[in-house]
Amino acid sequence: MKTSFFRKSIRRRILWGILAVPALSVLIFIPWSLNFIDKTALKQAQEKVELDLNSGRFIYDAEIYHLSKLILYQSLRPSVINGIFNANPKILKGELDTLKDLEKVDILLVTDHKGRVLARAGNSEVQGDDLSTDKLISKALKGQGVYATDLLPLERLAREEDDLAERARIKIIPTPRAKAKPRPTHLDSGMVLAAAQPVMANGQVIGTFYTAQLLNRNFDIVDKTRNTVYRDRLYKGRMVGTSTIFQDEVRISTNVQTKDGRRAIGTCISAEVGEACLEKGERWIGRAFVVQDWYITAYEPIYDIDKKIIGILYVGTLESPYVGLKDELFTQIVLFVIGITPFGVLISIFVSKKIVRPIKELAAATEKIAEGDYTRQAIIESGDEVGMLASSFNRMTESIQAKTEALNEAQKSLYNYSKNLEELVRERTERLLATEMRYTNLFEIANDAFFTIDRNYIFTSINSYGENLTGYSRKDSVGRMHLLDVIYADDRNLVKNKIERVLAGKASTVGIAFRLVDKTGTEKIIEMRTSVLKENQTGTEILGIARDITERRKLEEEVSRTRDELQVLFNSITDGINVVDRDYNIIKANEGMAKQRGIPVEDMTGHKCYEIFYKRQKLCENCLVEETFKTGKTYFKTRERIRSDGTVVSADVFTFPVFDHEGRVIQVVEYSRDVTERRQLEQQLLQAQKMESIGVLAGGIAHDFNNLLSGILGYASLLKTKTREGDSLYKYADTIEQSAVKAARLTQQLLTFSRGDKSRTETVDINKIAEETLQILERTIDKSIQIHKEFAPNIWDVEADPSQMEQVLLNICINARDAMPTGGLLTIKTKNITLEEESLADYPETAPGNYAKITISDTGTGIAKEIQHKIFDPFFSTKDKRKGTGLGLSVVYGVIKNHGGFINLKSEPMKGTTFEIYIPASTKGAASSNPDASVKKSRGGHENILLVDDEEVVRDLGREVLESYGYKVIPATDGIEAVSIYEKQKDGIDLIILDMIMPRLGGIETFERLQAIDPAVKIIVSSGYSSDGHYQTVLKKGAKGFIQKPYKIDNLTRMVRQVLDES
Repeated sequence: MKTSFFRKSIRRRILWGILAVPALSVLIFIPWSLNFIDKTALKQAQEKVELDLNSGRFIYDAEIYHLSKLILYQSLRPSVINGIFNANPKILKGELDTLKDLEKVDILLVTDHKGRVLARAGNSEVQGDDLSTDKLISKALKGQGVYATDLLPLERLAREEDDLAERARIKIIPTPRAKAKPRPTHLDSGMVLAAAQPVMANGQVIGTFYTAQLLNRNFDIVDKTRNTVYRDRLYKGRMVGTSTIFQDEVRISTNVQTKDGRRAIGTCISAEVGEACLEKGERWIGRAFVVQDWYITAYEPIYDIDKKIIGILYVGTLESPYVGLKDELFTQIVLFVIGITPFGVLISIFVSKKIVRPIKELAAATEKIAEGDYTRQAIIESGDEVGMLASSFNRMTESIQAKTEALNEAQKSLYNYSKNLEELVRERTERLLATEMRYTNLFEIANDAFFTIDRNYIFTSINSYGENLTGYSRKDSVGRMHLLDVIYADDRNLVKNKIERVLAGKASTVGIAFRLVDKTGTEKIIEMRTSVLKENQTGTEILGIARDITERRKLEEEVSRTRDELQVLFNSITDGINVVDRDYNIIKANEGMAKQRGIPVEDMTGHKCYEIFYKRQKLCENCLVEETFKTGKTYFKTRERIRSDGTVVSADVFTFPVFDHEGRVIQVVEYSRDVTERRQLEQQLLQAQKMESIGVLAGGIAHDFNNLLSGILGYASLLKTKTREGDSLYKYADTIEQSAVKAARLTQQLLTFSRGDKSRTETVDINKIAEETLQILERTIDKSIQIHKEFAPNIWDVEADPSQMEQVLLNICINARDAMPTGGLLTIKTKNITLEEESLADYPETAPGNYAKITISDTGTGIAKEIQHKIFDPFFSTKDKRKGTGLGLSVVYGVIKNHGGFINLKSEPMKGTTFEIYIPASTKGAASSNPDASVKKSRGGHENILLVDDEEVVRDLGREVLESYGYKVIPATDGIEAVSIYEKQKDGIDLIILDMIMPRLGGIETFERLQAIDPAVKIIVSSGYSSDGHYQTVLKKGAKGFIQKPYKIDNLTRMVRQVLDES
């Protein structure tokens, strides 16, 4: 039994058949399109966010590197080294506070060689705590400079600054999709970027320099990452891009916001991301729920120095823009289907009517004939099968009318033929309609513009997408509009030439990219393919398929711009970076590596690293890159490299693995930092430490020598007081005394060299100093060098330290001697000169007036012009390292400047060198030629004096001298004995003479104990050093005077009387 569907009319069956095909196509096409769009957009978003994560890692690593470079230079500063060596927290804290204010770091501290804190920057006064177990400081104590991310407990942060512990103590907030597990209410530690550097002296670690930046509630890195990568783009009022730093699973620094617009500090990471990054140590890239919304995200673990995972670095972009784009496309497709459905229905009705009408006409004619009306004709004007059937039908009726006698017999044949014919017509009609409808629907619903044009480029058809693309309806374009009318003027020739190639048969299909201008004037970028569709009596038609690629081009440009920005960032890094593939070919290198290697980037790329760098045919021994490929670990080593120009470069080399999504090492990044300058500074520091050691030795010798001279000079002076001036014994004593004075001056020079004693200026005759310098030179200089002197007879006196001025002249003359190895002429001149303000234009700190000028010239090798500006720099020397330290002329420059003068240099290679020294003339009276002439004999007394000195000869001399002047002397061998005597006899002691350098109890400690017994005690301090710093301290604390060893009797007795007479 037939169903109700098949009982319906042919017209309805044809109509339903036509509509069924596009309906099924739409139901299949819509889900496929949405799935394709979703996968494509998600893939592009994930690729971009992975690039964004790499940018974030560069910014993060750059912050740590900045800290390491900061403390590297600070650890080499002499003030820091001296502060640690002398354990002087006050100096160190001043340095640290200044540096902290300048660099805005959270933690700065210095430890000694055992890891105990000497000083901290900031408000904290805590010191002495042991940090030797700190991961970074423990490595620095072993001589290794390190930097890394680290976790510090709250108790440690509180010792640095009170607010640091409060910043780190973040409340942990319950977060949707976070892993279900028990958690504390607050974090008990803080994450820091930290760096530690050893401080070296004499090749030994004497301490460490440590700095750290707390990341908790510090948004500099995450905001810098967002601004660099996403440029503050907004979507519906919200930031598209975000960045976060996690401590374990808790957000401690982020620009992800909560619903109320605050930073999501204290919220936790989603469970699936935490499992991948924190438990498996893998990168995680994909769709993730972040606080309150879905993001396209990228995460990677953050490791501490022991390769333990302590946190996560994250960047992500809102998923909403991509979902919105997908929803918008879905809406457009649905609206498109809804829009074309009525047109499909109308077309189906029209086509069905067109097909059924002649069949109805045949049916009506057949009914008439069945009734016996053989005159009835089927009126059908059609050239198809139905028309042919009508013609045959009409001939048949004519034949029936002519041959009625054969009607019965032919009736059976006609019935069978009619039945077969109807089935054939139906079958052919359905096939034609299905084919036409299939191509019509494909033409209409395609997601590209389909159109045809004739040889004159006039549109002959266009689909709906083409209408939307051009902005012109079919009515406006088909048969009227020229294809070139909607093409940008500059691109028309290109399009025309491509189409002509197809028409000429030179290509079956061509692809073209050009700019289209739609009806509104909007410019679009189009990708089009064309081919010949058909060629018949009506002419040639050309099929074009066009696609709008404007957004794709924008995305490509954005990717290209991002790639260019990363390349600029890559090349702006001053350290060398190159990337090596598994075949050890260099696939990428920056300008920093080109500078270190002396090889252009383009010459490195594509070559094997061992061939281009080391001229080898196989891998180097102990190759760090090979080890990283094998183990997937990071390695470090310091290497000496020879650049292409032959210069040697010292470099700290790091190798980092690059993993694919399956965790395999596919590339290795070689990171190289040029530390040549640091090595040179270390060598200079070592040289300075050697000089310091020599100075300490010289100072010790000078101090002991002064104690010996005290007895010689004192007893010679005492002997003079006990003989008459005309006696030969008096003459001998005077000679001994003068020799001891000269020896004392020599030891004074040693002390100046060793301890940097301050100038003790007096009015001096510069000619006399020059003469004494030449006397020293004549004994040491080679006889092949002639000395010529021209001294002005009336030279002006100057205010100067005689020892230092003599050192200045000696340093310059010794340099002159070394510049004349085969002999020559050394000339020293003095003269008076008055300088006006105009002649001092190059010396703004120097006042006009009268000057004593000293000119020292030689006929030696001279100094090259290009290095003349460096000769006064510390440690700069053109001599062999074994012959010069580079300190001589820097000392000359410092002494002259401290005396208010200046120095000029004139030199030409192979013609000699001239130094001109200008010292301001004294405004005081002329220098006395007999320093003892103005000394009056001191008067004695009857007071009791406690004499404290560990040298027996000094005690005996002092006792004999003072008792000869009527004083009563109580001797003490050291500070402990002196304190004991004073406690018992303080009321009977009027004055104490105290040596500053003694065993058991030093001068300062003795002074403080004596003053504690009696704050009004009168004390004169004595020392073999002229300014070792100790006597300055006790003078500020209340000492009444200072006397330098060795001293004459008159100087001692005059000082004693002067202090005793004070009220």
